[in-house]
Amino acid sequence: MIPRILILFVFLFLYSFSFTSADISLGSTLFASNPNQTWPSPSSTFSLHFLPINSSAYTLAVTYDSIPIWTAATGGASIITGADATFRLLPDGNLRLLTGSGAFIWQSNTSGRGVTHADLDDSGNFMLKNGSDTVWSTFDNPTDTVVPSQNFTVNDVLSSGLYSFSLNRTGNLTLRWNNDVVFWSSGLNASVEANLSNPQLGLQSIGILSLYDASIPSGSVVVAYSSDYAESGNILRFLKLDSDGNLRIYSSVRGSGTTTVRWTAVSDQCLVFGYCGNMGICSYNDTSPVCGCPSENFDPVDPNGSRKGCKLKKEIKDCQGSATMLQMDHTRFLTYPPENVNDVYFVGISACRGNCLSGSSCVASTTLADGSGQCYIKTSNFVSGYQSPTLPSTSYVKVCGPVVPNPPPPAQEAGRGGKLRGWVIVVVILGTLLGLALLEGSLWWCCCRKSPNFGGLSAQYALLEYASDRKLARTQVDMDQVTRAIKVSFWCIQEQPSQRPMMGKVVQMLEGIMEIEKPPAPKTAPEGSISGNSLNISSSISALSTFAASGPAPSASSSFQTPRAPSSLSGMNVERHGSSLTQRETIHTFSLLYLSLLLHLLTWSSFAAEIPLGSSLSSSNPDQTWSSPAKTFSLRFLPINSSTFSLAITHGSIPIWTGGAVVGGGASFRLLPSGDLRLLSASGAVVWSSGTANRGVSHATLDDSGNFILKNGSVSIWSSFDHPTDTIVPSLNFTAKMILESGSYSFSLMKTGNLTLMWNNSVVYYSSGLNSSVSANLSNPYLSLQSTGVLNLYDPMLPKPVIIAYSGDYGDSGDIFRFLKLDGDGNLRIYSSSMGGNTVTVRWAAVSDQCMVFGYCGNMGICRYNDSSPICGCPSQNFEPIDPSDSRKGCKLKKDLKDCPQSQAMLQLDHTSFLTHPPETNSELFFEGISACSGNCLSGPCLTSTSLGDGSGQCYQTSRSDFISGYQFAALPSTSFVKVCKPVLPNPASSSEELRKDDKKLDGWTISLAILGTLLSFILVEGSLWWWCCRKSPNFGGMSMQYTLLEYASESIVDKRLGDYEVDMDQVTRAIQVSFWCIQEQPSQRPTMGKVVQMLEGVLEIEEPPAPKTAPEVGPSSFDMGVFSTLGASSSGPDTFSSISTQTSRHLSSGLRGNEETPALSLV
Repeated sequence: MIPRILILFVFLFLYSFSFTSADISLGSTLFASNPNQTWPSPSSTFSLHFLPINSSAYTLAVTYDSIPIWTAATGGASIITGADATFRLLPDGNLRLLTGSGAFIWQSNTSGRGVTHADLDDSGNFMLKNGSDTVWSTFDNPTDTVVPSQNFTVNDVLSSGLYSFSLNRTGNLTLRWNNDVVFWSSGLNASVEANLSNPQLGLQSIGILSLYDASIPSGSVVVAYSSDYAESGNILRFLKLDSDGNLRIYSSVRGSGTTTVRWTAVSDQCLVFGYCGNMGICSYNDTSPVCGCPSENFDPVDPNGSRKGCKLKKEIKDCQGSATMLQMDHTRFLTYPPENVNDVYFVGISACRGNCLSGSSCVASTTLADGSGQCYIKTSNFVSGYQSPTLPSTSYVKVCGPVVPNPPPPAQEAGRGGKLRGWVIVVVILGTLLGLALLEGSLWWCCCRKSPNFGGLSAQYALLEYASDRKLARTQVDMDQVTRAIKVSFWCIQEQPSQRPMMGKVVQMLEGIMEIEKPPAPKTAPEGSISGNSLNISSSISALSTFAASGPAPSASSSFQTPRAPSSLSGMNVERHGSSLTQRETIHTFSLLYLSLLLHLLTWSSFAAEIPLGSSLSSSNPDQTWSSPAKTFSLRFLPINSSTFSLAITHGSIPIWTGGAVVGGGASFRLLPSGDLRLLSASGAVVWSSGTANRGVSHATLDDSGNFILKNGSVSIWSSFDHPTDTIVPSLNFTAKMILESGSYSFSLMKTGNLTLMWNNSVVYYSSGLNSSVSANLSNPYLSLQSTGVLNLYDPMLPKPVIIAYSGDYGDSGDIFRFLKLDGDGNLRIYSSSMGGNTVTVRWAAVSDQCMVFGYCGNMGICRYNDSSPICGCPSQNFEPIDPSDSRKGCKLKKDLKDCPQSQAMLQLDHTSFLTHPPETNSELFFEGISACSGNCLSGPCLTSTSLGDGSGQCYQTSRSDFISGYQFAALPSTSFVKVCKPVLPNPASSSEELRKDDKKLDGWTISLAILGTLLSFILVEGSLWWWCCRKSPNFGGMSMQYTLLEYASESIVDKRLGDYEVDMDQVTRAIQVSFWCIQEQPSQRPTMGKVVQMLEGVLEIEEPPAPKTAPEVGPSSFDMGVFSTLGASSSGPDTFSSISTQTSRHLSSGLRGNEETPALSLV
């Protein structure tokens, strides 16, 4: 039984295999509802089936490992069906794709042509056959893909959306948008001379795309190599036109189901016309192109599809008279045939903008600024834009005013050294400080306004509030009265009775009739001693012992009888004194200004014409200059910072010639009597010399072209124009004998007319020569920049000057100064500046892509772009910066290769190229695939390698250990490798999205740290201020009022030496309280001296003193004590005071004072 079942199973299996691997009979059907149902090739390498797009959508496709190589399509788009669709080979030989209702949506149109069956071979070609003859095939009807063994002819077209790819009879390969705009074309080069008869394009299985024709001598011409060409393995390579308009070679290892790009026709995706739709602007994040609108004057056509373009929020026709031009730097509106024939003009940037604004049909314009002087005027109804920091062009778009620019792009917000994060930090810190300031201000006003250090009246308020039971805040206070009262109280408690004033004098002092002198400090005795009637209150008044030295007691004949000078007069005297000083200082200042002006005029009159021998300039006086007659140029020391200077000829503050090295203060520039020009350091060392000693120099001049000349009469001996440093200005003829230098870079003119930029006098990274239309053997070429902004090459052998470059603003009117300069970054640029201005604008750059300047980021440094400028970094975390503070100095391996000879690996860097320029290009160039490029470098002496991926099949291997310069950009098709010690440690993800995520986290941490740091700093500062100031506030602590009182008394009444002694604040408090009792208006309320001593010693408790009653202000004799009206409500004295008889009072007073001449003081 079992053997029969096995035999049946084997029979059915073989039958099924023979059926599906051979012919597909008429009437066969595929169902979308069963995507696993297929029509396979014999080896099952390819299959025809419904390919699921999602759970409910399918497309009919011939696939290789689920990778479609042909689809049923119409209008350049694959047909999407539902799950009820079917694909049928009808009995009449017609192929039809049908919907669930039976309507056909695609067909082969082969009915009645004798089709007997269908077949899918192992090359991926699905055929309808009549016997052995092919009636129809997918290879003859390609959609968007070409595979090996498929011949793509002039009759074929690949389509994908609005894009198409075709081969014409001249052998040109073209990519078109909307069957109109040709945005890419690749033809036979000049070395191939053939009139093609039947050209065909074919992709070899090893990855070489070739053009075949019987007229080509070698039979074929290589169009492109895939980057992995000739690499072994079970790999399918295919050519595909993608929906983004680009043509690419892909490779896929069988069974992987994934593809890898190995060549791209348009390496810069943003150069594909229409990629971002009408008025869309294409730009790059770190890995891929992104689409956006020109400004916030536009809206996306579809917010969910950025590639569908943009539209104006307000149409131009709706804002006649208020239209303006939106400027977009580093932006270009793509212009391809056929529109570039009639829309190209040779005008400067201002005219390019203005002509578009005034033209009714112009919607946008682009001035290229690439030296061509071209301006593209866009009048079509479809405008495609590209923005990149590598683009030197500036574009304009006509919009309704006002212009509303876009906010900073995401990458700029995230990745440019935390610019946004800086603003966040500033706002957070300011907000935190403002909140704390409001809180602290409230607390200070509540508490610290009464501190002696908070304001001029704080001590007085503290004293008065303390004495008045804190009711002062509700009453207006005459602080002068308070001051007098306090001073009088200190006189009343003097130890010597002879020094205490009578009550009449007290009243006069309080009324201001008598001037109050500073009270002396009572003398001290051993602490706590009382002997007989001699009372020692040193312990009670010890705090006052540092007041002013003992002075004469006030008496009728002393200062008490001297009327006090009016305070207003005193203030006037002080004011007049200060005014006198200010007047003298003002006169002195104007004298100096006048002298300076006089010297300046003398200097100008002396040096505007001739600069005599013996003249000198000093870096200590950077305002001293040798000027041209019209003051257009000047020779002077130009400050670099506060301590360093550069000797320079300047136009405004723009240097056009520099002499020698940077110097410090005290340096000098001298025209010696010998005729030699010398730059001397502060020590007198020669930094630079013209070498013109004893050559008959009679004087020097600086003319209005900026040329500084040493002359012998009218003959030029030496000039700055003959010895340029880094700049060429109009009227300067730059010859083959001259050189511009800036750091490691140099610019020179060859005798052949070639212009070259070199790094380290060895690597030529830029060269511009005469084109083939100029046939001349040059004899004495020189380069000159016209004032209009045209850079020309002159030679007697040339029939006319050859234009090298136009500045972007050439021909623009206005007082404009233009110059050519070799910058420190190795680029040669034309700048323009308004006459008298100090700002410059780049109008042309020799190397438009700064990262292509060799060595810009130092050895092993990788140059890449943020949204506006180049930045430098290291290849991976296997490296570290040579100088963390200067990324342009390059990188070094953390672990040297010699320390890991058996543990080395290749770090892969996508979209990266290691720059290779002459002389190294010839000896280190190989034709090999990407794997060999990496593997051969790993096993050899090579340090880095680059597989170009541009279709050339080239691999550059760098074995020089002295200098390697790298460039990384999303538009670069190349892949590079760096040899490192294992393990490979790639840099963290640097895409804009990852940067934004990281920056959000970092911003959170930064903001938290900023807040915490601000709070901590604020607490430390405020704590110090509070301790210094508010410790003496009445609301801050128990002792604060006493400290305030004592400090006020010590500052306002006595000298400043109180701080040198220990202070018993309880004693001071008692002394002040007793003093207020002693000045009570009613004699019955004033204590006797015995009670005073007891209160001062602490024997008797001191109650709060009542405020004396006030009397109307009727004259000087009236005792105005209104200020005390708010002092306590009680008018009764202490309980113990009420039983004291007058005799006892007089007795104690007499005994204590020992002075019979002043009995009246017994009342005190």
